[in-house]
Amino acid sequence: MRTIERATGEAVAANRDHINENDLYVAYSQIDLSSRPHAKNPFNDDNFNFKVAIVEERKKSSK
Repeated sequence: MRTIERATGEAVAANRDHINENDLYVAYSQIDLSSRPHAKNPFNDDNFNFKVAIVEERKKSSK
């Protein structure tokens, strides 16, 4: 939910009445993910694969 709220703020600041994937990317980057420090930003990545991202995140977290 925080991602959508921040992305909406980005769009409003840019004088747009809609959000786009870049707004979501920026918003996701600004959110505190201290409980998941190795989570990958899925926005603006055409090759994002959720399953692969979770496996990589778990590998990094277990080190």
